Amino acid sequence: MSWKIDPAYSSIQFSVQAMNLNLVRGRFSCFTGHLDLDPGQMTAAQVRGEINVASIDTDHETRDAHLLSVDFFDVEQFPTIGFRSTHVERLSLGQYRVCGDLTIKSITRPVTFDVVDHGRVHDPWGAYRWGFSAESAIKRQDFGLCWNIALAAGGWVVGERVKIKAEIQLIAG
Repeated sequence: MSWKIDPAYSSIQFSVQAMNLNLVRGRFSCFTGHLDLDPGQMTAAQVRGEINVASIDTDHETRDAHLLSVDFFDVEQFPTIGFRSTHVERLSLGQYRVCGDLTIKSITRPVTFDVVDHGRVHDPWGAYRWGFSAESAIKRQDFGLCWNIALAAGGWVVGERVKIKAEIQLIAG
């Protein structure tokens, strides 16, 4: 059975430390994804997704423009971020580890997401839905997102680790 992301009920967010002080949060508003499997066979799942990088939003236009530039994502040359699962492991009831390949700027590296299955329901309009939460963290430099400036007091303007959190609602069909 094939399931697709319902973007109206889903989100992909990220956070990174700024100037050794606090987290800056952002999100991508345009993305697609599919999950191929039957509900009882999660470990046989095939997950794939794609993010439109130009849809980045950190609530700060100047920062967003910088993130889209050649200093970071270089959206003109690399307009999408992609993910394909390679392995799904059941950890406990409703908890999984989804391993796969994340591609940013044509650089592909393995990543692991901790996933919580929130269950399935039939919505009031007749659709069959399935909800998940997923979290991971990456080193941005591993994907060619290397821009930074050293701070006079030590440390860097942009932190090394980027936390990723996705709230995903799928629709059968």
